[in-house]
Amino acid sequence: MTDTLYLEDSGQTQFAATVDRIAGDRVVLDQTAFLPPRRRSTSRHRPPQTRGRY
Repeated sequence: MTDTLYLEDSGQTQFAATVDRIAGDRVVLDQTAFLPPRRRSTSRHRPPQTRGRY
């Protein structure tokens, strides 16, 4: 499993990592400081009781 360095220091800009494996067109590192992309939520995906409250 990849260690998530961004949880400890979100301002980190440099880190050393080792390639754990290559999966198709992706490289899996033993640790990362990159935040995963956030999924945008639309009203059709929110429960009805929360629509319009964001």
